[in-house]
Amino acid sequence: MTGADLAGYRTVDRAPTRVDYRGHQVIGMGPPSSGGSTVGEALNLLEGFDLASDTRAQALFHFLEASRIAFADRNRWVGDPAYVEVPLRGLLSQGFADERRCLIGERANVSRTLPEAIAAPRVSQRNSDPGDAEPAFLASPEAAELQALGELFRVAPTPAPLPPEIGAATGIAFLGGGVLQAAAEPVRRGGGSALVVHPLE
Repeated sequence: MTGADLAGYRTVDRAPTRVDYRGHQVIGMGPPSSGGSTVGEALNLLEGFDLASDTRAQALFHFLEASRIAFADRNRWVGDPAYVEVPLRGLLSQGFADERRCLIGERANVSRTLPEAIAAPRVSQRNSDPGDAEPAFLASPEAAELQALGELFRVAPTPAPLPPEIGAATGIAFLGGGVLQAAAEPVRRGGGSALVVHPLE
């Protein structure tokens, strides 16, 4: 990269994604970023579940399975709109999520093809069967309940063999009333748990 490259660089203004989730408007980055469409579709999928009455393990299970479907759809449909047609309106429609929700059963689908396994969200950002998880997560009651539902876990390698990646480790907080709060932390990589042990204050 040279100074001329930087001097010639121009930003591109893109419209954000928007979905409504349990009374909240969730705004994200539009394509070519896949964050807004993937999070939006996952939230639309979760609209069909009564998360407020779920146990923590059931809510985590629904979150993991909704994310699995949203990531698979991201891999199939999302790209740079300068080069491909991205059906963003359809991906973010509640009707599409309502149709896709039937893929979430009472147990995890562990008979995945390699592309499906790569797309599947796990307890870490490392998408594999079994999924990498931190020892603290594996010792939690939720891990045992998720394993009973068919989710597969193994202890994440330490130290992580790959360099840090922004947003690699994500977490969710259960805020009551079926509302989730998601966050990504920029340092940890390799076994980032999709579980907030200490809720945000």
